[in-house]
Amino acid sequence: MLTQLQILLFCTAITPIFGIFGGKTAELGQFPHVASLRLNNFHFCSGSIISEKFILTSAYCKSRGSIELITAVVGTIHQVNGGDHYNIVKYLNHENWTQASLLNDIAIVEVKTPIRFNKFVQPIRLPTKLFDDKGIATVSGFGTVSYPNVPSKYLMWVDQRILGLERCRIANAPVIVYDSQICSHPDAGQGICEGDIGGALVMDGTLIGIASKSTYYCGSGLHDFYTNVYFYLDWVTNNSN
Repeated sequence: MLTQLQILLFCTAITPIFGIFGGKTAELGQFPHVASLRLNNFHFCSGSIISEKFILTSAYCKSRGSIELITAVVGTIHQVNGGDHYNIVKYLNHENWTQASLLNDIAIVEVKTPIRFNKFVQPIRLPTKLFDDKGIATVSGFGTVSYPNVPSKYLMWVDQRILGLERCRIANAPVIVYDSQICSHPDAGQGICEGDIGGALVMDGTLIGIASKSTYYCGSGLHDFYTNVYFYLDWVTNNSN
C-alpha cells in the first residue's frame, strides 16, 4: 500500500504547480500589502510591501528573469489590469539560500522610486515575536484556481491552520523541516502553488511567513511550507536600510 509520502511524490512528478486552490476572491484594499511581481507584465510571483522602497518575497523567484524586465505592481486585485507599476533596481536573495532544501527562501526587492501609499497600498507589519503555532493564518496570491492551469483574473486568499513543527516533521518524514520554516495544514482542495510563491502568510495583521516553493500537489490537503520571517528580522533590517 502506498504511503502518504509516496502518493505525494507521484502527484508531484506528473502535475504542474500553479496558484491558490479553493480560495476566495479578495476585495480591493483587503490586502493592501500585496505586490505582484511581473516579467514583461506577466505575473510570476507575489511579494509583500514592508516600506516605501522594499518588498519581501521568495529567493526562488529570482531565477525567473533579469531585474530589468521585472516590475512590482501594487494596489490592484487584478492579475493583468490596474495598479501602480514600479521598476526594480535590486533583487537580493539570502546569501545562504538553498533551492534543493528551500532553506533561507527569502529575498528583498528594492523599487526604483518610492511606493505611494493610500488606502489600497500599505506596508505590512513585521513580527516582533514568534507567532502562535496553533492559530489560523491567511495567505493571499495570484495564480490558477483549478487544474489544469485555469488562471484566476483576481487576487485570491484562503485561511490555513498552522501546524506545530514537531507534528509537521513526523507527518513529512523523511523530508527535513527546519526551525526557520512554518508548516500549515490546508483543507483538501485548498493551498498554495507556484503562482503564490513569495506571498504573505498573515496572522493578526502581521507578516509571519513567506510562501515557499512547495513540492506538493496543489489542493491535495497536505502541508504547505513558508519561510518564518521572525528568524530573518536582522537580515531584513540589514538589507533594507
